[in-house]
Amino acid sequence: MLKFLDKILNHLRISKPSKGFHSNQKLNLSVEWINAKFLPKKLLNTPSEWKPRDAGIDEDDLMKSHPELNKAASLIQSGLLEKILCGEKSLYIDIPPINLSAYLDGLRLGAKNELHKNNLSTLEHLAIFGRKRFHDKQPLGKDIDRYQPNNKTKILPFNPEIESKIQILVVLSSEQAQSKKNFQTQGWTEILYGDASNLEEIWNQLSLKDEALISFCHSSDQINDSSPQQILFTFNKRPDLSLLTSDEDFQWSQSPHQPPGNLQNRSRLTTWRLVSRGAVGGLMTIRLQVLKSMKLPEKKQNLRSFNMEGSAKRLSPGCVNAAGKARQM
Repeated sequence: MLKFLDKILNHLRISKPSKGFHSNQKLNLSVEWINAKFLPKKLLNTPSEWKPRDAGIDEDDLMKSHPELNKAASLIQSGLLEKILCGEKSLYIDIPPINLSAYLDGLRLGAKNELHKNNLSTLEHLAIFGRKRFHDKQPLGKDIDRYQPNNKTKILPFNPEIESKIQILVVLSSEQAQSKKNFQTQGWTEILYGDASNLEEIWNQLSLKDEALISFCHSSDQINDSSPQQILFTFNKRPDLSLLTSDEDFQWSQSPHQPPGNLQNRSRLTTWRLVSRGAVGGLMTIRLQVLKSMKLPEKKQNLRSFNMEGSAKRLSPGCVNAAGKARQM
């Protein structure tokens, strides 16, 4: 028992800030980060003399990624470094935010060898080698690699034998002008705009329509250009299908030029997944005749709660999670 307690005490001693390093109060960082495996020794020993470029951080790109920063040297005192280390903010706009401890634990073998060979702290590796590996789509880490752009979406070839159907996209948002600008060239038969807090207006418009496929999304979604075609293909292939959900990639960067990554749901919709995770893709499509047969809510707080209720009501062997990926902003 004494040996076991001694091991625990030794572990605790290792976890404490190393002797000679400045206190977390002076560094404006949580005590968990006051460790040479995470931060450069120069930063820990003489923070007043340390500059981000000393750790291989591109100060110009840092400033472009964080316009709220007055100057690169204020990275620590501004509190931004703490947010970067915790994974609340990304170091640069072109790499995803990740907790630095998780980044270190998940490093692939090649990346880990770079870190040890060059005697780097985790922050230095992320700023130099990690960023380059991510851009070059080389193995980097178990967690961060999931944010690589997803290239699995297939563009279906045009098939004149597929029976055409009316496809109506319902965009739920109070910012209708923005919605129209985002969606009017997506190739839908018609686009309706509404507010989740006032769904009755949408139901009244749809009640005047004949048979159609009705898709729901939010104005902040970026819908794959092939979504209408994939939806049409799936419904024609499955005449018994009543409801179709989608998967979505997470847009982790604020830059519109950065492709999204990290597929969210990865599996077909099941009762258990719906109850346990509420995981319904941002683009949901349902046959109009089925929609008319349901008791429809007059209002919902948001698109997610609407999609969950609609999926729960129709979840059956005739419901599938397939095409039409929406990319959630």
